[in-house]
Amino acid sequence: MNVTVIIPVYSEEEVLRKTVAGVMASVGQRLHEILIVVSPKSSQKTFTICEELAQQYPVVKWFLQERNPGLGRALREAFARVTGTHALIVDGDGEFDLRSIGAMIQKAEEGYEVVTASRWIKGSAVHDYDPLTYVLNRGFQYIFRLLFWTRIRDLTYGYKLISADVIKYFQWQGVWHEIAMETTLRPLKHGCRIAEVPTIWQKRTEGTSKITTWKRFRYIPFALKILFS
Repeated sequence: MNVTVIIPVYSEEEVLRKTVAGVMASVGQRLHEILIVVSPKSSQKTFTICEELAQQYPVVKWFLQERNPGLGRALREAFARVTGTHALIVDGDGEFDLRSIGAMIQKAEEGYEVVTASRWIKGSAVHDYDPLTYVLNRGFQYIFRLLFWTRIRDLTYGYKLISADVIKYFQWQGVWHEIAMETTLRPLKHGCRIAEVPTIWQKRTEGTSKITTWKRFRYIPFALKILFS
């Protein structure tokens, strides 16, 4: 097992250094490469930091997102470049708890094709969620669990480890943050083995979130499209 880490970046700066260092420590000897896909609208300091990281660590490669904007477009471009046996998706904003990576790798080695970190199972937690986001997220989870008849409790989180075979098999369609949901729901519908591990979500300390309330409401029609496709 060797892991390609994908980090989409939009003006993350110093926190990106911490994320890369944390990923390298957590993945350890299984690390194959780190792909940083950078929005062309990012700050100049972001580009400088990415270049410095690439020079410092041979496993780090960064490239400019060709189709912009959209997290989904960024990840789809990165998926095409994956050369490891698995792809680990990690945001560059510091909200993901990198201590969960070890448990995610263990589940993948047990044969699970998709391993998602979960904010809503025993042992997990969220800190500094705003009330509207909390209500919408829990509501979406309930609706999607019913629609897809699954016990998976966090179907919309983008923090996950996916087999490269699954990455290459599907034609992903998400443009914005709905790709976080798509990378769970499409494999789920197809019958892939999916596992959850608990994680802790912590609000970012640098920059602002790029997902807005109206973008979250894209989840429902997109989920229905997957369900009935």
